[in-house]
Amino acid sequence: MDDKVIMGIKSPKDRIKGVHAIVYKCVENHWAIVALTYKPDNNHKPEPQLGIRWFYGKNGYPAAGKYKTWFIVPRELREVILDSLKILYSLKPHDRPKIKNNAFREKIDDFLAGDVSGKELYKFWEEEVCGQK
Repeated sequence: MDDKVIMGIKSPKDRIKGVHAIVYKCVENHWAIVALTYKPDNNHKPEPQLGIRWFYGKNGYPAAGKYKTWFIVPRELREVILDSLKILYSLKPHDRPKIKNNAFREKIDDFLAGDVSGKELYKFWEEEVCGQK
């Protein structure tokens, strides 16, 4: 499960406006959760959301024909899911960044609340979580 592959899934194209960070990745069971910007329909503005998908077989799940897509986590389940995950512990110990006070989780919460843009979350993820300064 290559991070570039995960971050590159932007379908459905008319709904996904950006994938900003890999929140959690379970390599053993082939699934990942991302923070993304999603436009539910033409009557609503794009909004911060979590997406989840499984990476197995040719296209994984969910998929629309040959297109890999994201399942949008219902707003009511986001907090429960995030609270149950040890976000930084999805990384191998030697890959784990030294982030104080779980700042990544705080940044995710700020993104979902609309207080941090997708670009700001991506920059934090790239620099602090991935270590690409």
